[in-house]
This record gives sequence, structure tokens and C-alpha cells, in this order.
Amino acid sequence: MAEPRHRGGAAALDLVTEAVEAVRGRRLRSALTLLGVAFGILALVATVGLTGSAAAQVSARFDALKATRISVEGFSGAAGAPIDTATGLRGPVIGPDALERARRLNGVVAAGTVALAGDPLPRAGRPGDRVPSAAVETQVMAADPDALRALRIRPVSGRLYDPVHQDLRHRVLLLGDVAARNLGLNPADHSIADGRTVIHLAGRPYLLLGIVTTADFDSQAQLSAIVPEWVARDPTSKISFQEPKVVVQTRPGAARQVGTEAKVALDPAQPDQLVAQVPPDPERLRAGVETDTRTLFLVMAAVSLLISAIGIGNTTLVAVLERRHEIGLRRAIGASRRSILVQFLLESGVLGLLGGVAGTIGGLDLTIAISLARGWTAAISPWLLVVGPLLGLTVGLVAGVYPAAKAARMEPVAALAT
Repeated sequence: MAEPRHRGGAAALDLVTEAVEAVRGRRLRSALTLLGVAFGILALVATVGLTGSAAAQVSARFDALKATRISVEGFSGAAGAPIDTATGLRGPVIGPDALERARRLNGVVAAGTVALAGDPLPRAGRPGDRVPSAAVETQVMAADPDALRALRIRPVSGRLYDPVHQDLRHRVLLLGDVAARNLGLNPADHSIADGRTVIHLAGRPYLLLGIVTTADFDSQAQLSAIVPEWVARDPTSKISFQEPKVVVQTRPGAARQVGTEAKVALDPAQPDQLVAQVPPDPERLRAGVETDTRTLFLVMAAVSLLISAIGIGNTTLVAVLERRHEIGLRRAIGASRRSILVQFLLESGVLGLLGGVAGTIGGLDLTIAISLARGWTAAISPWLLVVGPLLGLTVGLVAGVYPAAKAARMEPVAALAT
């Protein structure tokens, strides 16, 4: 016959009270077990909170660096183009009309031609350098003024060349900041690009107009000496250039459409002979990065919770073994197996719940602290406030099933005899 005190609401309240007292009675062991749950919930809450807070930042970074530049290749005839007797230059492989059609496409910000020097790379140096090794092999990029804009090239010191330098065939030059350091120049020294510094490139003098850099990670501009496009068509430049290509800077989201239309605009007769290098879709890349990052940390949180569950189960099992006499005595005076089972489930559930509450608070604090330190706006889902403690309670209850069942199966005589 069951004890009257274990009936109805009063009985349930008594069981909860006894579970809390049992946890309080073993404070050190309970605290250590609770910490295990707390760390697991903390990792889970912090992961969800930080990935949510970082999502906007990741989106902003991807939008800022969103793939907005394409290149069109496949033009031929650079070496075999006829030389204009009036100018002494080879005819352009990509005509100005074709470039103008490309610039008029919807979504195009800038478009221009670029040609890189082939092997062997020319040597660049300053006239005052008396040591032969001071002249170093340097990549050379021939680009028209619109290509500078398409490549997002900006001056660190000095200035960029303009259409006048291109049209009047001035021998001017820009140096990428890395290339400038290779030549012993300090990009931050504004007195260098004062219009009086001369750089010898493949034995020909060029006036240094500026030292430049770019935000494009895949651009070679920072490593290059950049000259006007006409130099690539000058047979006397002593520099062998590769086949030119067209670089196009587009507005965000227009790269794929422009990549298709640019081929027709540049070569209406044979667009299929051209190849448009269109960057991958940044939306998919961003989603993949966010998903992979979140999955990694959630797996780590799940492992931590599993270890916590094992700890709770172990703690509860030890408590069952230590309290055999208590269990036997309660069974002898009429306590049912069910009440014993509920008693120990409540004890493990209380540990899990307290650990869930502590972990949720710690995870929220950690999310806010890291967000503030990084200058982010903390984005915390309200459901985390409920899910964290409930998950801790669930872990505690699941972990306590075996020890509670073992306690409930104990026979009074056997428990009192040991």
C-alpha cells in the first residue's frame, strides 16, 4: 500500500522537495555534474546566438566583396595586327566601338582592356641604381583608364593616368604597392610620386605617376608595373604581352547577366568564340559558409551534452548505490516502485534543469560580450531562453532513466541486507 503522502498534488510536491534536498545534500558532486550540463548548453546557446549575430556581418562582408567583376577572353590577333604607319602602333585587337557597346550594357559600371606581360618578365629599376641586381623582374600590366576603374585600382600616393596619357602616348607608369616595395620604394612616401621619379622598364624610361593598390584579392595589380594600353601595341616597348582581355565591373547581382551579354556586345559576329569568366554565386557561397560553421559548432555542443548526460547518469547511479538502505526502507514501509523511479528521475532532472538555466545564461552573456567586442549587434532568438533550460531538463531526465529504473527494481530485503 502506497504512502498517503505520495498521493495527489501534495505527493508530487513532496517528491520535488526531496529531489531538491538530495541535490543540495551532495553539493560538490552536484555542482560538478551541473557544470557539465551548463557547458554543453552554453556551447549550444552561444553557437546559435553567435551564428545569428554573425550572419548579418557575414552577409555584409559578402555583399561588400560580392563578385562583381568578370573577364572576357578569347580574343586573337594581337601579334598579327597590322602596324599603323602614322602612329607606329599595332591596331587594337578589341576596338573602341566594341568596348563602348559593353559599357552601355545594363549593370555595367566600367569596362576596359588589360594585357599582361608574358615570359620573360621585363626588369624594372630606378636610374640611380648602380647594382645590376637592383633591377628586378616585374609583372607588367597594360591597361586603359577604364580598366583601372574596373579593377578598382586606387592610388596610395600620386595619381592614376587618364585618357590624355593614353591618347597622347605618354610613357607613364603606375606601381602596385607590393611591386614598389620590391624596387625599394616606400608606398607611403608621397614625395616619390611627385612627377619626377623615373622607372626603367625593359630598358625604356617611364615617369612614375603613382603607387596604387586594389581591394580585389585575385588582381595582379599590386604586384605589377601598370602602363597605358598603347604600350602593349608598341613594337618598340621591348615587352612581349599576352592576348588582351576585357575586364568588366558590374553592379551587385548583375555579373551573370552581363557575362552572357558582354560576349555578344564585344563580338556580335562570333560571340561563342569568347569565354566569359563569371565568378561563383556569392549567395550560395555565403549560405554554405554559414551552414558549415553552424554545423561544426552544433556537433561540438552535442558531444558536450552527451558527455554531460553520461556524467549525470553516473552521478545518479552512484547516488542510488549509496542510498540502498534508504531505498529499501522506503520500499519496506510501502513506497511503490513508481515513486522511487520518479524520485530519482526528478533528481537527475533537477540537475539537468539547473545546468540548462546556468548554461543558457552563460551562453547569452558570452554572445553579448563577443558581439560587443566585435562591434556587432547581438541577435538572440527569444526561443533560446526556453529551449536551453528545457534541453537541460531533457538531458537530465534521459540520463537518469537507467539509475532510476535500477533503484525502482531493488527489493526491500535485498536493499536492507547489503
